[in-house]
Amino acid sequence: MKKNNKSINYPEIIIFALILLGLVLLYLKVIPDSIKNATITVIGLCMVTSPLRSKKLVDNDERNNYIDLKSKAFAYNLSNVIFGALIIIFSFIHAPFIILLFTLIGFLILQASELLAFSYYHKNN
Repeated sequence: MKKNNKSINYPEIIIFALILLGLVLLYLKVIPDSIKNATITVIGLCMVTSPLRSKKLVDNDERNNYIDLKSKAFAYNLSNVIFGALIIIFSFIHAPFIILLFTLIGFLILQASELLAFSYYHKNN
């Protein structure tokens, strides 16, 4: 029996909703200060481990692979804009230099990984 190709990925939606709920609770100061760092650490761990899980596509369908690649490309382009906006906002609000530095390092790591991946796939394909 074949599964429906238009299935919804519920685990990722649940993880996203839990991360969003945690951030809202932090913003509303519902979570006590004593466990705020632990909450942020757990949210960070969820954000790091979520993309590391391999997605199981139904029958290795080429259409699903194409959709997956298009969505990742869009998310990558959006993350470039977000990093740039964060750097500008942090500089306008006179955030500590270490925050600007870590944001800039994250952006540079993202750009370097894209450049290395492009070079690798251009040479091997």
